[in-house]
Amino acid sequence: VLDTVPGVTPENHALILGLVGDPKQYDRSSCLVKLAGTEPRENQSGNAEGSHSISRRGRAPLRCVLYRIVMGFARSNPEFTAY
Repeated sequence: VLDTVPGVTPENHALILGLVGDPKQYDRSSCLVKLAGTEPRENQSGNAEGSHSISRRGRAPLRCVLYRIVMGFARSNPEFTAY
């Protein structure tokens, strides 16, 4: 599946599989999102609502590899870069 994403190198494939393990062991995509620590975190108290960010509770190296993949995809896809 990773081969279908333009701009993703074989090194990134190996890093993803090394950090995540067998993807079949996860029953939902939200499990992988939580593993990486990229799920949204709410920031509110009473009626006041602050800015939203990612939780950063997961694996930092996995977030770094995902960033590398997104940047490679952005370099190879001008529509994604414009977005």
